[in-house]
Amino acid sequence: MPDPGAPDLGIPGAGTAAAGIARRPPRAPVPAVRTVGDVVFMFPGGAARYPGMGRELYREEPVFRAAVDECLGLLPGRSAERPQALWADAAPALPDEAGETGVSPGGAAGEETGKAGPSSALPAVFVMEIALARLLMTRGVSPSLLIGSGVGEYAAACVAGVMSLRDALAVVARRGELLATLRDGAMLAVPASEREIEPFLGEGVCLSAVNGPASCVLAGPAAHVAEVRELLDRRGIACRLLPLSTAAHSALVDPVIDEFRDFLDGVPLRRPSLRLVSGVTGTGDADFADPGYWVTHLRATVRFDAGLGHVLAGGPKILIEVGPGTTLTTLARARAGTDSVAVNVTRHPAEERTDGEVLLGALARLREAGVEVDLSSPRPERRLRPPAPPHPFAPAAVHPPDRPTGVDPPDLPAVAHSPDRPRVTVPAVTGRERSSAGLYGITWKRAVEVSPADPGPTVREHRWILLSDSSPLAEAVAARLEEYGATTVVVTPGRAFHHAARDRITIDPRCGEDYEQLLKTVEGDAEGPSRIVCLWGASLPAQVCPPLGHVAGLARALSGRPETDLCLVTRGALEITGGERLDPRAALTVGAAGPLRRELTGTRVRLVDLDPGDNEDHGIRAAELLAELCRPPHEDPVGLRAGHRWLRGFEPLDVAPGTYGSPSVRRGGTYVITGGTGGIGLRLAGHLAAVHSARLVLIGREAPGTFPSYGSGSGGGESAALRALLAERGDDVLVRGADVADARRLREVLEEARSRFGEIHGVIHAAGVPGEGMAEFLTEDGIAAALRAKTEGTATLVSVLREVGALPDFVVLFSSLASFSGAPGLTCHGAADAFLDTFALGARRDGGGVPVLSINWDRWNGVGTARDAERRHRELTGEGLTGGLSPEEGPAFFERCLAVLSLGQVVVASRPPGDTDPARRSPAPDARSRPLRPRHLAATSAAGGEPRAHGDATPRAGGEGEPEAAGPYAAPGRNDLP
Repeated sequence: MPDPGAPDLGIPGAGTAAAGIARRPPRAPVPAVRTVGDVVFMFPGGAARYPGMGRELYREEPVFRAAVDECLGLLPGRSAERPQALWADAAPALPDEAGETGVSPGGAAGEETGKAGPSSALPAVFVMEIALARLLMTRGVSPSLLIGSGVGEYAAACVAGVMSLRDALAVVARRGELLATLRDGAMLAVPASEREIEPFLGEGVCLSAVNGPASCVLAGPAAHVAEVRELLDRRGIACRLLPLSTAAHSALVDPVIDEFRDFLDGVPLRRPSLRLVSGVTGTGDADFADPGYWVTHLRATVRFDAGLGHVLAGGPKILIEVGPGTTLTTLARARAGTDSVAVNVTRHPAEERTDGEVLLGALARLREAGVEVDLSSPRPERRLRPPAPPHPFAPAAVHPPDRPTGVDPPDLPAVAHSPDRPRVTVPAVTGRERSSAGLYGITWKRAVEVSPADPGPTVREHRWILLSDSSPLAEAVAARLEEYGATTVVVTPGRAFHHAARDRITIDPRCGEDYEQLLKTVEGDAEGPSRIVCLWGASLPAQVCPPLGHVAGLARALSGRPETDLCLVTRGALEITGGERLDPRAALTVGAAGPLRRELTGTRVRLVDLDPGDNEDHGIRAAELLAELCRPPHEDPVGLRAGHRWLRGFEPLDVAPGTYGSPSVRRGGTYVITGGTGGIGLRLAGHLAAVHSARLVLIGREAPGTFPSYGSGSGGGESAALRALLAERGDDVLVRGADVADARRLREVLEEARSRFGEIHGVIHAAGVPGEGMAEFLTEDGIAAALRAKTEGTATLVSVLREVGALPDFVVLFSSLASFSGAPGLTCHGAADAFLDTFALGARRDGGGVPVLSINWDRWNGVGTARDAERRHRELTGEGLTGGLSPEEGPAFFERCLAVLSLGQVVVASRPPGDTDPARRSPAPDARSRPLRPRHLAATSAAGGEPRAHGDATPRAGGEGEPEAAGPYAAPGRNDLP
């Protein structure tokens, strides 16, 4: 039976496992490796927070990310807004702050002038500690003893089951809010013993914390603390004033004690289910179920040193710092003997290693010490996963022209090569004209090929699985297969798996396991290789089959299966003749098909796009479709229109800004950039400001109505660029936080922009998250998050522009080569970009008054997340990446693209995107070399918390989803996503 006092961490069975850790029979220790005693989780206080803490874990570790998101969702009111910035990928790091116990991980970094209040800092640290605890416990590392410092004791109490997660979050948030009301306080870190500083106590100056034998913190009125600091300085004791306007654990908190007591009276408390050491008494016999204990905890001295001594008195221990930084690990190593082990699982703020490296090292050290670590999850091969679309062409370095063809505006910077700038590299291409300007248009050409006279024999060689949307076309395909005498199973969407008849099966399109059961059932009933025809795509309502749900489900079912053909059928996803009705939602499948083809090595994946017209003869269309499926599969999408087969190509464009009377950037014009605080957004903003004296509206992914201050840490390059831009043109730059898919908030920002600057002359939509992950591991929620900015956000942006009466010269959508590069791991990325392309082509025709252009960008070298891809490539290959665009060329190409606004879509690439040699493409992971995949990788649905059957590759804000399987490395070639 589960223990009613078990910790509420949201892990099935975690509480029982943690509570009974001591009762489990231990495995045999690893030979020649020492085994030591109890596992102790040590939770640091609010001071442990530092800029960018845990951000990589949020991107890379699904369990950690899910825990953080859950906690932020449970925080009351607006309490989650500031802590959330610590994990949002594009959000600049918050400035450093030493917290309530005065143990600052960054040393002098704690003396920065900027500071975040305890109302955000304390919940942030608590959330990270809970997420780390959950991550460690899912890796098999469970504690038998807990200790915390300051706010860390609340995390320890939550793990021990004293408070539920929801209640603990509410208490920590309220505690931080109350501390934030205190003013004129100060805290002083003193490298001396308690006895040495005792003479300096009094006049409101209190002993706030004892962290070690010679590490204490004083707190009290700022004036009195300053006097004590001068006295200590005269005695040669170098003290450090912590950057806080409050004084936790001192008499200054007395005014909020009663309010905090009243709040705690409504919080249910239980006795701990695990051994818990008090930070007030330094022992393990405190009454944690008494609200009065936590009231005293707010006021009393934090005695972490005494508590650590109590922990170590019981013999050897494995001490794990479960929180940001290495502070408690350092203190523990100083106190513990050689028979104990102290391990930190995150990096020191000044350390260059990544959190992923630190975590793997910590797990290895714990395993050496005899802890039963589950090593199946860390994905040691993950770095070999292709981080971006490859461009495996034979490179040949050339110099770009001194100036684009045509007449440039006098203030447009030339792109001539200089010793200071990297060269542009393009492939050695034969039989195709290379575009001197790097611009390419997309063309469709009729294929002159003879169709098979009678596809019947080929059709009968396979067993057919038809995922039917019950449309006239689906019925016609099923009838034609029956006419040919093929073994066919018709699959329709429903609420659950149901094998109604030998040739009729119903599955839930949202449930990945149903797809697997479908293939097993069909394989057991028929012989011969399977051929799957999927007509679902965008034809089913989102509540029946969410975007890309069929792709993820089929990928999961087909992973590792040999000899299968998969045809994804779309209608109106591609503009081929110019007269078809376009459906951007159908284009999602087009963008996902390329990566899927590379990931499923045993499956031949093809995509066929049909005319969505209702007046077509469905019988004829069904016959044409089956005839196409009897051909060898084509690498790129195939279009079937009016009885003809169409293939995609790329043609060079040689144009200059202002050609054909197209709009150009206006001097002094007003331009809106979504994703404007990312690398590419800032680079383009700087160009428009410097060259065209433009007024700018930069929209970033932040809480509505706010925008963060900028400190050091990750993302510092972009932060510095924005600070410089604001300093130079502050009156002409409006920076606002908004979710681009939030129509109300976006309307507010655009109305404010028009009120301040007047008419909006152009809009650049560069917002998005690079939702990477192998298709078989994608979750419904992860897909939705990865697509949101580019699908809902794009439609919302254009709609709101019309609502506010804006008539910009152009709306440019920043797509990328991922639309058609087909790199493994970029299912969501390619799908979202393909949506942008079709949306722009449709908007070009609808006469809505907003001219839209989609640009499929090559990588911007050294800008934004491209830096990470380039760094990883250097680490793995020892060589730099070729290709891509220089940071100076990107803005210049942007202006050239405006010359082809009427096309609706244009490609910017350093090498011809159509010249692909399949033999040179790096393969997706071979099924035999893939790591074993869990049978059920559950994700919680937003609707009812029911487990869904897809794996987790949720994108991190600015970050990228990680698959559970790894593939061989391929050079990245995609652009940065701000």
